[in-house]
Amino acid sequence: MGMMKEICSSKNYMKSLDIIPMRLIPTGNPSSVDLTLKATANDFNMWPHSFELCLRVSLGPDRMTIISQIKNTDTTSFAFTLAFQNYLSVSDISEVRVEGLETLDFLDNLNHGKRFTEQPDAITFDGEVDRVYTKTSGNIAIIDHERKRTMVIRNEALPDAGTL
Repeated sequence: MGMMKEICSSKNYMKSLDIIPMRLIPTGNPSSVDLTLKATANDFNMWPHSFELCLRVSLGPDRMTIISQIKNTDTTSFAFTLAFQNYLSVSDISEVRVEGLETLDFLDNLNHGKRFTEQPDAITFDGEVDRVYTKTSGNIAIIDHERKRTMVIRNEALPDAGTL
């Protein structure tokens, strides 16, 4: 990820944030907002392509849904990556485990991005972790034993959905 991680962070584009309707199927949910991030002329120094990233964020009683839509508004094609970074509130990290990433490869950002393979057990924590799991599919469950709560991240379209 390297330079791309720095270039395409949404915080660099907040000055061009628009709240406009996406061209998606209506949600029927009144608790949703559509956001569009567009590259500005100043951004071309770091990323020489024009694009629009639209996000629909919908809130329900027990869930939040994010739908992304990317439009290439440039005259040439380009490759890109997309990542959603989650910050989840948990009680005590030693009381948390993560299921759904067992035996997957991951890049360990605390070890210079070196590739490892996860153990076949649920993940528990005893210190800082900064990993990107590749080729995830299905559900990832974050189980907080102290709060007796389970949060589930469902991935329906992104190949690299697991980031810890």
